[in-house]
Amino acid sequence: MKWTDAGLLLLILSGIAGLVTVLTSPAPLIQRGESHLPEGPADPLDLLEREFATICYGETFKTSGAAGDTLLRSMDLLRDIPVDEANLHITRSLARLGFQHHVTYADQALGLSFICTTPGGSPVRLVLITADR
Repeated sequence: MKWTDAGLLLLILSGIAGLVTVLTSPAPLIQRGESHLPEGPADPLDLLEREFATICYGETFKTSGAAGDTLLRSMDLLRDIPVDEANLHITRSLARLGFQHHVTYADQALGLSFICTTPGGSPVRLVLITADR
């Protein structure tokens, strides 16, 4: 037997022994640390931002000024998402997160405008800006 054959045999046996050791050893316990998330309910608009991240550009809403006490938030629709699909996604997300959806307006120059109320009762207008404006 040559030295190279002996080395190769030793390498194969070591690999098999290592595989057996990994497969038969108990899994380590994972200790849960303290959560760094704030206590209490999350802001409903923050939850909406996460919901809309799959269909819109950017990480957050664009904030705009509005008359009175209405919150105005806008977002840009991704080009490869159809407007009808985005409308359905947003409407379902609003219902799932406890928003009261009143009406959706279609504006040719801008896109879709969702008039709704937050779970806390504040009026909010969400504008979905389409790519073909």
